[in-house]
Amino acid sequence: MKTMAMLRATMLAWIVLCGVATATDGRVGQAQSPDERAVAYTTPCGEPKALLTEIWIAGKDDAIPRRIRTFLGPPGDIWFTPGGKGIVYRQRGLSYTAFGSYLCGGREVPLVGDRTWRMSADDSDASLRPLTEDADLSAMAVDSATAVARTPDFEDALSLAERQVTQGALSGIDSALRLCAKAREMARRENFPAARRAYKAAARAFDALHRRYRKAGISEADCRSYVKALNRCADVDDDGLRQAVCRERVPVLGDLIRLYAQEHGDVLPSSLDTLYTWMEGRVDAQPDADVRARDVRVLRHLFHCASDPDESRRISFVYRTEAAGDSPALTCLWHRGVALNLVGQPEAFDLEAQALSADQVDSLTGVADACLAAGDMSRAILFLGGVAQQREKDADAYTRLGHACLKAEDYTRARWAFETAAHMSRGEVLSRAYYGLGLVCLAPPQDLSCPRGRIVWGKGCSCITRSTT
Repeated sequence: MKTMAMLRATMLAWIVLCGVATATDGRVGQAQSPDERAVAYTTPCGEPKALLTEIWIAGKDDAIPRRIRTFLGPPGDIWFTPGGKGIVYRQRGLSYTAFGSYLCGGREVPLVGDRTWRMSADDSDASLRPLTEDADLSAMAVDSATAVARTPDFEDALSLAERQVTQGALSGIDSALRLCAKAREMARRENFPAARRAYKAAARAFDALHRRYRKAGISEADCRSYVKALNRCADVDDDGLRQAVCRERVPVLGDLIRLYAQEHGDVLPSSLDTLYTWMEGRVDAQPDADVRARDVRVLRHLFHCASDPDESRRISFVYRTEAAGDSPALTCLWHRGVALNLVGQPEAFDLEAQALSADQVDSLTGVADACLAAGDMSRAILFLGGVAQQREKDADAYTRLGHACLKAEDYTRARWAFETAAHMSRGEVLSRAYYGLGLVCLAPPQDLSCPRGRIVWGKGCSCITRSTT
């Protein structure tokens, strides 16, 4: 939530300061001082993706520009202060490509939020000053002309030794990012100890950057935010790591919804099943068998939440084609204490994490009852499954889920829900769970993973055995 607030504050600042000097990953950005006697440049370093941004100053009478600072990440926005003696720089964080987003054009996820720094234009002040999130940039930075006839040759302004230090820094950043990628992959595979080790190793790699490559202009303050962010990832529990995986996937599902609408005359998919089937058709059209097999696996992971206890469930998320205003278009209910919501419109979906109170969980049961009454069994089961997940020790929640699955003739899931309820209850609640299991046993044999048989109460969760008759 703090990161989201920071991003909103960033957008507000950009609205206040229209026409700022901006550069994309492969282009030099410029800003001219108020007296037009100096120009500041942001130059990207790294291929194919900018990993560093150098800040250069060239005075009107300077034959060679001066590098005054280096920041991690691609080029951001740069301004001069009103007096022309200071520079304000909006830093963009290093990012990674979200899992599965290649299916819909790619999505970059920042490791840290954008930050704003103030520094001396002549580098007389050796300290960097990060500005607070609520800083009024309009009072300390001015919009200025950015079109400059000639861009200096920055490469020639550095010695061979300085260029080698910069290349070493780029290699160090790449290694740290590879460790981050390994951590995310281990978390996706639910190898959480390995994920934590990789996050810790990545944090150490970022911590070492400013010491090893201080001559490249990298500061300790710049690296510190990455160290803190990665250590926080390493310190969360298993459920927290699963939630992090889901936070990465849900926006990608939003991108797939947008892609579907673009190719169907702005008509949204009627259900996530429709979206999944459409994507399967696109995957099947791939001529390469290995690519098809890879994309099938990716689709399966994208549509299934890692915290959903039912690994066989094809789609774990609640989808609403009728969503309007602030209502979420897609919701994940499988993370205890929080709902992950995809809000907004397809052209600008946003991910929001909503803390779930006891009353809100109660309301989900009412929504599920309405779905049952309307005959929408799959959605009712998703809501009741979410309630059971939020109330992991509530036997009644699992019993209600079992009866919904029974009504949908999903006998395998019904049996699992009733067994789970039976193992956490006693008295009347236990009797209701046993009654549900009895109904499962009376179900048609061909629909049961365990054919009709007698109930044998004993240890363990598998309390239905095959009949010998």
